[in-house]
Amino acid sequence: MRGGVIGLIGLQGVGKSSALIAIETALSVKKRLKVKGDTGELPKSGYDYRVLRFKWRRQQQLFASFLNGTHPLSLAFRLKYAELLLSELKSTNSGYFSFYGFSEVEKHPETLNLRAVEKPLGQRTMRSLLPVAWNALLREQETILIDTPDYSRTDRRSMVKDLDEIYSLWDATSSISGRSPNFIIAIQKELCKGHFFFGRMEMIELAPLTPAQMRLSYVQRFKSTWPFTEDALLTLARMSRGVFRRYLRYITLSLDLWERRTERSGEIDVGLVNEAVPFEQLSEDMSLELEELFPKNRERREPAARVLIRLGQCGVRTQTQLAKDLAIKPSTLTRLLDTLEAHRYVSRKREGKGKLVSLLEKASSPSQPPSTSGPNPQGQTTNGPEDH
Repeated sequence: MRGGVIGLIGLQGVGKSSALIAIETALSVKKRLKVKGDTGELPKSGYDYRVLRFKWRRQQQLFASFLNGTHPLSLAFRLKYAELLLSELKSTNSGYFSFYGFSEVEKHPETLNLRAVEKPLGQRTMRSLLPVAWNALLREQETILIDTPDYSRTDRRSMVKDLDEIYSLWDATSSISGRSPNFIIAIQKELCKGHFFFGRMEMIELAPLTPAQMRLSYVQRFKSTWPFTEDALLTLARMSRGVFRRYLRYITLSLDLWERRTERSGEIDVGLVNEAVPFEQLSEDMSLELEELFPKNRERREPAARVLIRLGQCGVRTQTQLAKDLAIKPSTLTRLLDTLEAHRYVSRKREGKGKLVSLLEKASSPSQPPSTSGPNPQGQTTNGPEDH
Protein backbone atom coordinates (compact mmCIF):
# COMPACT_ATOMS: atom_id res chain seq x y z
CA MET A 1 0.00 0.00 0.00
CA ARG A 2 0.95 3.65 -0.31
CA GLY A 3 -0.34 6.24 2.13
CA GLY A 4 -1.99 3.55 4.23
CA VAL A 5 -2.41 3.73 7.97
CA ILE A 6 -2.36 0.72 10.31
CA GLY A 7 -3.28 0.80 13.99
CA LEU A 8 -1.22 -1.74 15.94
CA ILE A 9 -3.44 -2.28 18.98
CA GLY A 10 -2.22 -3.83 22.22
CA LEU A 11 -2.76 -3.82 25.96
CA GLN A 12 -0.57 -1.55 28.04
CA GLY A 13 2.74 -3.35 28.48
CA VAL A 14 2.05 -6.15 25.98
CA GLY A 15 5.04 -5.26 23.77
CA LYS A 16 3.93 -2.68 21.19
CA SER A 17 7.30 -0.89 21.23
CA SER A 18 9.14 -4.17 20.74
CA ALA A 19 6.79 -5.03 17.88
CA LEU A 20 7.61 -1.75 16.13
CA ILE A 21 11.34 -2.46 16.47
CA ALA A 22 10.76 -5.92 14.96
CA ILE A 23 8.77 -4.42 12.07
CA GLU A 24 11.49 -1.83 11.43
CA THR A 25 14.14 -4.56 11.37
CA ALA A 26 12.08 -6.76 9.05
CA LEU A 27 11.44 -3.90 6.61
CA SER A 28 15.14 -3.00 6.57
CA VAL A 29 16.17 -6.60 5.88
CA LYS A 30 13.55 -6.85 3.15
CA LYS A 31 14.88 -3.68 1.53
CA ARG A 32 18.47 -4.95 1.71
CA LEU A 33 17.47 -8.21 0.03
CA LYS A 34 15.58 -6.31 -2.66
CA VAL A 35 18.60 -4.12 -3.39
CA LYS A 36 20.85 -7.17 -3.46
CA GLY A 37 18.54 -8.75 -6.01
CA ASP A 38 18.69 -5.66 -8.21
CA THR A 39 22.45 -5.12 -8.13
CA GLY A 40 23.89 -8.47 -7.07
CA GLU A 41 25.49 -6.87 -3.99
CA LEU A 42 24.31 -5.76 -0.58
CA PRO A 43 24.30 -1.98 -0.12
CA LYS A 44 26.86 -0.19 1.97
CA SER A 45 26.08 0.52 5.63
CA GLY A 46 25.04 4.10 4.83
CA TYR A 47 22.18 3.01 2.57
CA ASP A 48 18.92 4.81 3.32
CA TYR A 49 16.13 2.29 3.95
CA ARG A 50 13.54 5.06 4.24
CA VAL A 51 11.97 3.65 7.40
CA LEU A 52 11.53 5.95 10.41
CA ARG A 53 10.55 4.85 13.93
CA PHE A 54 10.07 7.29 16.80
CA LYS A 55 8.17 7.84 20.04
CA TRP A 56 5.42 10.38 19.61
CA ARG A 57 5.89 13.93 20.86
CA ARG A 58 3.59 16.84 20.20
CA GLN A 59 4.76 19.39 17.68
CA GLN A 60 6.00 22.03 20.12
CA GLN A 61 8.08 19.49 22.07
CA LEU A 62 9.08 17.71 18.87
CA PHE A 63 10.78 20.66 17.18
CA ALA A 64 12.54 21.69 20.39
CA SER A 65 13.95 18.17 20.74
CA PHE A 66 15.15 18.23 17.12
CA LEU A 67 17.05 21.46 17.60
CA ASN A 68 18.64 20.54 20.95
CA GLY A 69 19.68 17.10 19.69
CA THR A 70 17.64 14.99 22.14
CA HIS A 71 15.44 13.32 19.51
CA PRO A 72 16.66 10.12 17.77
CA LEU A 73 15.92 11.74 14.39
CA SER A 74 17.72 15.01 15.19
CA LEU A 75 20.54 14.57 12.65
CA ALA A 76 18.22 13.66 9.77
CA PHE A 77 15.88 16.54 10.60
CA ARG A 78 18.65 19.13 11.00
CA LEU A 79 20.03 18.20 7.59
CA LYS A 80 16.65 18.67 5.91
CA TYR A 81 16.02 21.87 7.90
CA ALA A 82 19.44 23.27 6.96
CA GLU A 83 18.74 22.66 3.27
CA LEU A 84 15.49 24.64 3.50
CA LEU A 85 17.14 27.46 5.46
CA LEU A 86 19.94 27.80 2.91
CA SER A 87 17.44 27.80 0.05
CA GLU A 88 15.36 30.51 1.77
CA LEU A 89 18.48 32.54 2.59
CA LYS A 90 19.70 32.31 -1.01
CA SER A 91 16.38 33.47 -2.49
CA THR A 92 15.70 36.36 -0.08
CA ASN A 93 19.19 37.51 0.95
CA SER A 94 21.39 36.63 -2.01
CA GLY A 95 24.01 39.28 -1.18
CA TYR A 96 24.25 38.14 2.44
CA PHE A 97 24.35 34.53 1.27
CA SER A 98 27.40 35.18 -0.95
CA PHE A 99 29.21 37.60 1.34
CA TYR A 100 29.29 35.29 4.34
CA GLY A 101 30.31 32.26 2.32
CA PHE A 102 27.10 30.26 2.61
CA SER A 103 27.63 29.03 -0.94
CA GLU A 104 30.29 26.70 0.46
CA VAL A 105 28.05 25.59 3.30
CA GLU A 106 25.40 24.75 0.69
CA LYS A 107 27.59 21.84 -0.41
CA HIS A 108 27.66 20.53 3.16
CA PRO A 109 24.42 21.68 4.85
CA GLU A 110 25.12 19.52 7.90
CA THR A 111 27.83 22.06 8.87
CA LEU A 112 25.39 24.98 8.99
CA ASN A 113 25.29 26.90 12.26
CA LEU A 114 21.57 27.50 12.71
CA ARG A 115 22.15 30.62 14.79
CA ALA A 116 24.10 32.14 11.92
CA VAL A 117 20.94 32.44 9.82
CA GLU A 118 18.57 33.65 12.55
CA LYS A 119 19.49 37.29 12.04
CA PRO A 120 19.04 37.57 8.24
CA LEU A 121 15.94 35.36 8.10
CA GLY A 122 14.31 36.14 11.44
CA GLN A 123 12.78 33.80 13.96
CA ARG A 124 9.32 33.91 12.36
CA THR A 125 10.65 32.55 9.08
CA MET A 126 12.68 29.92 10.87
CA ARG A 127 9.68 28.79 12.92
CA SER A 128 7.55 28.55 9.78
CA LEU A 129 10.13 26.30 8.12
CA LEU A 130 10.20 23.77 10.99
CA PRO A 131 6.96 21.94 10.03
CA VAL A 132 7.89 22.20 6.35
CA ALA A 133 11.20 20.45 7.01
CA TRP A 134 9.48 17.79 9.15
CA ASN A 135 6.85 17.02 6.50
CA ALA A 136 9.52 16.96 3.77
CA LEU A 137 11.56 14.45 5.78
CA LEU A 138 8.51 12.23 6.32
CA ARG A 139 7.48 12.33 2.64
CA GLU A 140 10.83 10.82 1.69
CA GLN A 141 10.08 7.69 3.74
CA GLU A 142 8.34 4.49 2.71
CA THR A 143 7.13 3.57 6.21
CA ILE A 144 6.74 5.63 9.38
CA LEU A 145 6.41 3.82 12.73
CA ILE A 146 4.94 5.91 15.56
CA ASP A 147 4.99 4.69 19.16
CA THR A 148 2.35 6.57 21.13
CA PRO A 149 2.67 6.77 24.93
CA ASP A 150 0.63 4.79 27.44
CA TYR A 151 -2.29 6.75 28.88
CA SER A 152 -4.02 6.56 32.23
CA ARG A 153 -7.78 6.58 32.78
CA THR A 154 -7.70 10.38 33.10
CA ASP A 155 -5.64 10.94 29.94
CA ARG A 156 -8.29 10.49 27.27
CA ARG A 157 -8.04 14.14 26.26
CA SER A 158 -4.29 13.78 25.82
CA MET A 159 -4.83 10.74 23.62
CA VAL A 160 -7.37 12.64 21.49
CA LYS A 161 -4.97 15.57 21.04
CA ASP A 162 -2.16 13.22 20.06
CA LEU A 163 -4.34 11.43 17.53
CA ASP A 164 -5.49 14.77 16.10
CA GLU A 165 -1.87 15.77 15.46
CA ILE A 166 -0.93 12.36 14.04
CA TYR A 167 -3.92 12.52 11.72
CA SER A 168 -2.84 15.98 10.51
CA LEU A 169 0.66 14.63 9.92
CA TRP A 170 -0.65 11.66 7.94
CA ASP A 171 -3.01 13.89 5.97
CA ALA A 172 -0.20 16.33 5.10
CA THR A 173 2.16 13.60 3.92
CA SER A 174 -0.50 11.77 1.91
CA SER A 175 -1.57 14.84 -0.07
CA ILE A 176 1.15 14.49 -2.70
CA SER A 177 0.51 11.76 -5.26
CA GLY A 178 3.15 9.06 -5.42
CA ARG A 179 5.04 10.28 -2.33
CA SER A 180 2.82 8.96 0.42
CA PRO A 181 4.45 6.90 3.20
CA ASN A 182 2.62 4.22 5.14
CA PHE A 183 1.98 4.86 8.83
CA ILE A 184 1.99 2.17 11.52
CA ILE A 185 0.79 3.60 14.83
CA ALA A 186 1.05 1.66 18.10
CA ILE A 187 -2.04 2.44 20.20
CA GLN A 188 -3.10 1.38 23.67
CA LYS A 189 -5.97 -1.09 23.37
CA GLU A 190 -7.78 -0.07 26.57
CA LEU A 191 -8.51 3.41 25.16
CA CYS A 192 -8.88 2.49 21.49
CA LYS A 193 -12.29 3.93 20.72
CA GLY A 194 -14.15 7.16 20.11
CA HIS A 195 -11.83 8.91 17.61
CA PHE A 196 -12.63 9.45 13.94
CA PHE A 197 -9.06 8.49 12.92
CA PHE A 198 -9.70 4.88 13.94
CA GLY A 199 -12.16 4.67 11.04
CA ARG A 200 -9.30 5.35 8.61
CA MET A 201 -7.04 2.64 10.03
CA GLU A 202 -6.67 -1.02 9.36
CA MET A 203 -6.71 -2.36 12.92
CA ILE A 204 -4.38 -5.22 13.82
CA GLU A 205 -4.28 -6.49 17.39
CA LEU A 206 -1.03 -7.60 18.96
CA ALA A 207 -1.97 -10.84 20.70
CA PRO A 208 -0.77 -11.33 24.30
CA LEU A 209 1.71 -14.14 24.89
CA THR A 210 0.44 -17.47 26.14
CA PRO A 211 1.62 -18.78 29.55
CA ALA A 212 3.74 -21.38 27.74
CA GLN A 213 5.44 -18.65 25.66
CA MET A 214 6.11 -16.54 28.76
CA ARG A 215 7.61 -19.50 30.58
CA LEU A 216 9.77 -20.24 27.53
CA SER A 217 11.08 -16.67 27.48
CA TYR A 218 12.31 -17.09 31.06
CA VAL A 219 13.92 -20.46 30.35
CA GLN A 220 15.62 -19.14 27.21
CA ARG A 221 17.09 -16.28 29.21
CA PHE A 222 18.15 -18.19 32.36
CA LYS A 223 18.46 -21.78 31.00
CA SER A 224 16.00 -23.16 33.60
CA THR A 225 12.97 -22.13 35.69
CA TRP A 226 15.12 -21.73 38.85
CA PRO A 227 14.57 -20.31 41.42
CA PHE A 228 10.89 -20.78 40.50
CA THR A 229 9.13 -24.09 40.41
CA GLU A 230 7.46 -24.94 37.11
CA ASP A 231 3.99 -24.34 38.58
CA ALA A 232 5.04 -21.02 40.15
CA LEU A 233 6.37 -19.66 36.85
CA LEU A 234 3.21 -20.70 35.01
CA THR A 235 1.12 -19.09 37.76
CA LEU A 236 2.97 -15.82 37.27
CA ALA A 237 2.38 -16.10 33.52
CA ARG A 238 -1.37 -16.63 34.02
CA MET A 239 -1.53 -13.74 36.49
CA SER A 240 0.12 -11.52 33.87
CA ARG A 241 -2.52 -12.49 31.30
CA GLY A 242 0.01 -12.37 28.47
CA VAL A 243 1.29 -8.84 29.25
CA PHE A 244 5.05 -9.07 29.43
CA ARG A 245 5.56 -5.91 31.48
CA ARG A 246 3.34 -7.32 34.22
CA TYR A 247 5.21 -10.63 34.04
CA LEU A 248 8.52 -8.88 34.75
CA ARG A 249 6.97 -6.90 37.59
CA TYR A 250 5.49 -9.99 39.25
CA ILE A 251 8.76 -11.89 38.90
CA THR A 252 10.54 -9.02 40.66
CA LEU A 253 7.98 -8.92 43.48
CA SER A 254 8.36 -12.69 43.99
CA LEU A 255 12.16 -12.51 44.01
CA ASP A 256 12.12 -9.66 46.52
CA LEU A 257 9.93 -11.60 48.96
CA TRP A 258 11.96 -14.80 48.43
CA GLU A 259 15.22 -13.04 49.25
CA ARG A 260 13.76 -11.50 52.41
CA ARG A 261 12.15 -14.71 53.64
CA THR A 262 14.57 -17.50 52.79
CA GLU A 263 17.89 -15.85 52.03
CA ARG A 264 17.78 -17.58 48.65
CA SER A 265 17.39 -21.11 49.99
CA GLY A 266 14.82 -23.40 48.39
CA GLU A 267 12.61 -22.57 45.41
CA ILE A 268 9.83 -20.07 44.86
CA ASP A 269 6.58 -22.03 44.90
CA VAL A 270 2.97 -21.11 44.08
CA GLY A 271 2.23 -20.15 47.70
CA LEU A 272 5.03 -17.59 47.81
CA VAL A 273 4.00 -16.19 44.40
CA ASN A 274 0.42 -15.70 45.58
CA GLU A 275 1.69 -13.91 48.68
CA ALA A 276 4.18 -11.74 46.78
CA VAL A 277 1.69 -10.43 44.22
CA PRO A 278 -1.27 -9.04 46.20
CA PHE A 279 -4.80 -8.64 44.94
CA GLU A 280 -4.45 -4.85 44.95
CA GLN A 281 -1.56 -5.02 42.49
CA LEU A 282 -3.35 -7.40 40.15
CA SER A 283 -6.60 -5.45 40.32
CA GLU A 284 -4.86 -2.15 39.54
CA ASP A 285 -3.05 -3.66 36.56
CA MET A 286 -6.30 -4.76 34.93
CA SER A 287 -8.41 -1.76 35.96
CA LEU A 288 -8.38 -0.13 32.52
CA GLU A 289 -9.47 -3.33 30.80
CA LEU A 290 -12.34 -3.89 33.24
CA GLU A 291 -13.46 -0.28 32.97
CA GLU A 292 -13.97 -0.86 29.25
CA LEU A 293 -15.65 -4.21 29.93
CA PHE A 294 -18.10 -2.84 32.52
CA PRO A 295 -18.39 0.88 31.66
CA LYS A 296 -21.72 1.37 33.47
CA ASN A 297 -21.36 -1.29 36.17
CA ARG A 298 -18.54 -0.21 38.44
CA GLU A 299 -19.67 -2.61 41.16
CA ARG A 300 -18.97 -5.56 38.85
CA ARG A 301 -15.33 -4.65 38.15
CA GLU A 302 -13.99 -5.73 41.53
CA PRO A 303 -15.60 -9.21 41.54
CA ALA A 304 -14.61 -9.64 37.87
CA ALA A 305 -11.02 -8.89 38.84
CA ARG A 306 -11.25 -11.44 41.66
CA VAL A 307 -12.52 -14.08 39.20
CA LEU A 308 -9.63 -13.48 36.78
CA ILE A 309 -7.06 -13.39 39.59
CA ARG A 310 -8.36 -16.62 41.14
CA LEU A 311 -8.23 -18.40 37.78
CA GLY A 312 -4.73 -17.06 37.29
CA GLN A 313 -3.73 -18.64 40.58
CA CYS A 314 -5.39 -22.04 40.21
CA GLY A 315 -5.63 -22.47 36.45
CA VAL A 316 -8.94 -24.35 36.23
CA ARG A 317 -11.89 -24.33 38.61
CA THR A 318 -15.47 -25.55 38.49
CA GLN A 319 -18.05 -22.79 38.53
CA THR A 320 -19.34 -24.07 41.88
CA GLN A 321 -15.86 -24.09 43.42
CA LEU A 322 -15.21 -20.62 42.07
CA ALA A 323 -18.38 -19.26 43.69
CA LYS A 324 -17.35 -20.77 47.04
CA ASP A 325 -13.73 -19.56 46.77
CA LEU A 326 -14.82 -15.98 46.15
CA ALA A 327 -18.01 -15.94 48.24
CA ILE A 328 -20.00 -14.77 45.22
CA LYS A 329 -23.62 -15.74 44.63
CA PRO A 330 -23.88 -18.33 41.83
CA SER A 331 -26.30 -16.13 39.86
CA THR A 332 -23.95 -13.14 40.13
CA LEU A 333 -20.99 -15.28 39.10
CA THR A 334 -22.91 -16.59 36.09
CA ARG A 335 -23.57 -13.05 34.85
CA LEU A 336 -19.91 -12.10 35.33
CA LEU A 337 -18.73 -15.20 33.49
CA ASP A 338 -21.20 -14.53 30.67
CA THR A 339 -19.55 -11.14 30.06
CA LEU A 340 -15.99 -12.41 30.50
CA GLU A 341 -16.64 -15.34 28.17
CA ALA A 342 -18.31 -13.13 25.54
CA HIS A 343 -15.15 -11.03 25.38
CA ARG A 344 -12.85 -14.07 25.45
CA TYR A 345 -11.34 -13.59 28.87
CA VAL A 346 -12.47 -17.01 30.11
CA SER A 347 -13.81 -20.24 28.67
CA ARG A 348 -16.35 -22.65 30.15
CA LYS A 349 -16.62 -26.33 29.38
CA ARG A 350 -19.33 -28.64 30.68
CA GLU A 351 -18.11 -31.58 32.73
CA GLY A 352 -20.76 -33.81 34.24
CA LYS A 353 -23.35 -31.66 35.95
CA GLY A 354 -21.06 -28.67 36.32
CA LYS A 355 -18.84 -26.41 34.24
CA LEU A 356 -15.07 -26.01 34.26
CA VAL A 357 -13.89 -22.40 34.05
CA SER A 358 -10.41 -21.37 32.87
CA LEU A 359 -8.64 -18.32 31.51
CA LEU A 360 -8.37 -18.05 27.77
CA GLU A 361 -4.73 -17.68 26.86
CA LYS A 362 -5.48 -14.87 24.41
CA ALA A 363 -8.21 -12.27 24.93
CA SER A 364 -9.82 -10.29 22.16
CA SER A 365 -10.84 -6.66 22.31
CA PRO A 366 -13.03 -5.94 25.35
CA SER A 367 -14.86 -3.26 23.42
CA GLN A 368 -16.26 -5.60 20.76
CA PRO A 369 -17.98 -8.90 21.50
CA PRO A 370 -16.56 -11.75 19.43
CA SER A 371 -18.16 -13.82 16.73
CA THR A 372 -18.93 -17.46 17.41
CA SER A 373 -16.10 -18.74 15.23
CA GLY A 374 -13.73 -19.22 18.16
CA PRO A 375 -10.31 -17.77 18.94
CA ASN A 376 -7.46 -17.58 16.48
CA PRO A 377 -4.43 -19.86 16.80
CA GLN A 378 -2.20 -18.94 19.70
CA GLY A 379 0.59 -16.48 19.06
CA GLN A 380 -0.98 -14.86 15.98
CA THR A 381 -2.25 -11.34 15.61
CA THR A 382 -5.92 -10.71 15.07
CA ASN A 383 -6.86 -8.58 12.11
CA GLY A 384 -9.89 -6.32 12.33
CA PRO A 385 -13.33 -6.66 13.94
CA GLU A 386 -14.14 -9.79 11.95
CA ASP A 387 -11.64 -11.71 14.09
CA HIS A 388 -12.91 -10.44 17.44
